Amino acid sequence: ILDNNGKLYSMDMKHNIEELMDNVIFASISSSYGINYVLDSFAAITKDHELYMWGSNKFGQLGTGEREQKYEIQEEPVKIMDNVRYVSQSGGVTAAITTDDELYTWGLNAYGQLGYDSDLFIKGVYDDSGNLKEFVECSEDDDAEHGLIYPINPTPRKVIDNVQSCKIKRQNAAALTNN
Repeated sequence: ILDNNGKLYSMDMKHNIEELMDNVIFASISSSYGINYVLDSFAAITKDHELYMWGSNKFGQLGTGEREQKYEIQEEPVKIMDNVRYVSQSGGVTAAITTDDELYTWGLNAYGQLGYDSDLFIKGVYDDSGNLKEFVECSEDDDAEHGLIYPINPTPRKVIDNVQSCKIKRQNAAALTNN
């Protein structure tokens, strides 16, 4: 919940509300589900154009640069970038436009939606019942149970200049330039 005074609130399953941040001008929620995992992530841009993110970092979508993908949820907002005016996120992918109209992307790159090739790959490790236990770093050519190897980029990377707007939706990404 973002109020008119720039205060961002969170609500738990019991409808308890607590203030999370202040000086927020834009907030975004991405909620996606896959087999055996949840990709909920959250973003907020402050009045100073700082981008903060928290939630699931399963595919590097928070942009923290962590190469080891964990099941733990980032519960507190962590600063990712300065000079951000817009953020879009969906299905483990995040895109941000800076105040200088530069587009940065990070997260899951299974369909090339980040706009560049990934140099980091992860695969699922499963228990004896076939349930996903964790993701581990691997090579692009590695054998993976269930044939799933995911290309990711856990760090924001500049893609293009002169961007007016962008939209991420599942495996699709689009950017509108000023030209």
